[in-house]
Amino acid sequence: MALTGEQKEVKMISELSNQVLLQYESLQREYEKIKKECKKMQEERDEALQKLKEFEQVSHRVIEEVNNIQESLEIEKTCRESVEALVSKESVAAL
Repeated sequence: MALTGEQKEVKMISELSNQVLLQYESLQREYEKIKKECKKMQEERDEALQKLKEFEQVSHRVIEEVNNIQESLEIEKTCRESVEALVSKESVAAL
């Protein structure tokens, strides 16, 4: 049973249509996979940015605390120097 020219064309179009449909479905699956990967990467990025923000806040607080400690040490040093100077003057005056 030989196929006519028209039947051959219909068969070829049907086969091509099936191939295109399979390729489309494959691309659709690949797209969904990439979409999930992208969403996961965005979530990881957002988490990293949040951690960075928290780290920056902690770093800022640490820097402020170090500055406060340095100021306190300078005040203490100045006070100690003043006391030593007064003690020296009193010692000299007592002689």
